[in-house]
Amino acid sequence: MDSFPPDANLRLSRSIYTVTTRSRGGLKVRTLANDASMTQFSTQQDIVFLQIGGNDLCNPGLRVESLCHQITSFAHYLRHGVGIRRVIIGQLLRRQPWATDSDYNARVVSLNNLLSAWTKENQDLSIYFWHHRGFWDATLSYLDPRDGVHLLYSSTNQTIMRKYLRSIRSAVLHTFHDP
Repeated sequence: MDSFPPDANLRLSRSIYTVTTRSRGGLKVRTLANDASMTQFSTQQDIVFLQIGGNDLCNPGLRVESLCHQITSFAHYLRHGVGIRRVIIGQLLRRQPWATDSDYNARVVSLNNLLSAWTKENQDLSIYFWHHRGFWDATLSYLDPRDGVHLLYSSTNQTIMRKYLRSIRSAVLHTFHDP
């Protein structure tokens, strides 16, 4: 996102936290580990927040268990291959039914449950699952009505994006002091 809201540092103290954002449309988990623009940092990073897996779920032939393994493997790679101290996996968000296949949202729920269970079973790895608050209403009103996939965001309406950024901020604060 080029025109991020002014609180792009998540309203965190710049003397303690430096937030770097990276995004690119169409990414899939399998290609991330080989993508230097997404895995190489100029300074040591303490925390990485991952919001990944949605594009992969568009392939109805991909088993949810397989995608869970790919995501947790990538998080493990960030921890031990790149040296990130903590990795947070963000809850996948549903999409408008007209914007994707009929089973997509059910697969999102299944994948979120698997990721949540995996991180609870592997708490010692410093890989966390984050449930976004306020992004689960039945109307999916947080989605852009033009595509039914991306969060609603414009220069005149930043409410949803600010809410999403606050959720990420909460995830960072929640895990920052974890040993």
